[in-house]
Amino acid sequence: MKMEHKAAINRAFEPFPAGRLLRRYAQNRRGLTVPLAERLPAYRWHLEVARKYGAFDLSNATAYEFGAGRDLSSQIMLWCCGVPRQIVVDRERLLDEALINQAMRAIAKLDEPSLCRRPEPGMRYHDMGIEYHAPADARNVPLPDGSIDLILSSNTLEHIPAEELLPILNECRRLCSPGGVVSMAIDYSDHYSHSDKKIGRTNFLRYSDRDFKRFQSSFLYQNRLRHSDYRRLFERSGLIVRDEWVIVEPEDVEDVMHGPVAERFSGYAPEDAAARHGTFALVPG
Repeated sequence: MKMEHKAAINRAFEPFPAGRLLRRYAQNRRGLTVPLAERLPAYRWHLEVARKYGAFDLSNATAYEFGAGRDLSSQIMLWCCGVPRQIVVDRERLLDEALINQAMRAIAKLDEPSLCRRPEPGMRYHDMGIEYHAPADARNVPLPDGSIDLILSSNTLEHIPAEELLPILNECRRLCSPGGVVSMAIDYSDHYSHSDKKIGRTNFLRYSDRDFKRFQSSFLYQNRLRHSDYRRLFERSGLIVRDEWVIVEPEDVEDVMHGPVAERFSGYAPEDAAARHGTFALVPG
């Protein structure tokens, strides 16, 4: 679907509860929003961060994620790795039991050696020690200081307005235990390019904030922050970057260097502006 058409549909249905329900129904009919094969790189990153930088045993850990979505696939996979307790918060309740069951069936068949146990027929996410809270505010989580061993986020930060990110990261810093870790995976690409194949991954960099407003909605909001922006935010929150990884494709760098770029992005290094995806391993300072 063209970027302009998708944005117009989102904005038209956004004000109405019935519109939100219809959109969610259409999404659920399509099944898992992201195939498990595409989620595995982020899952493996989170697992590597926990094992490499965390001073805790996964079998005794408490994990926390904000913005988990509708199928809890990340949480199910972590349970399969032995994590006994997970706390999940979302701004609004998005869980869909049919999608959760679909994720469980798919994970049960997954050829993934890191999984030490598998979901069994009839299990529910409650049986896996997964606590889901929504609506909830990730800027103010009613949990004690230092009570979380593993904090993770998979392709959520890019959908949060920039002014809300620092309070959320400050809360992550507060929640993280002294030997705990924070693992972040972020999709920097123009999300409209995922369905509109006529535009590139850096397409949205051509728009000023004012012009890009017509493409924004609560259904699909993109803050357009780049890898270096997140690094600075993490440092401001008191989280120390222990490791990071970024995917940059040559064609995206070419687009940034030779295509139109809004003034907001003109001061970034081309590789920074063109980054498609990034991950950070963080520890409390």
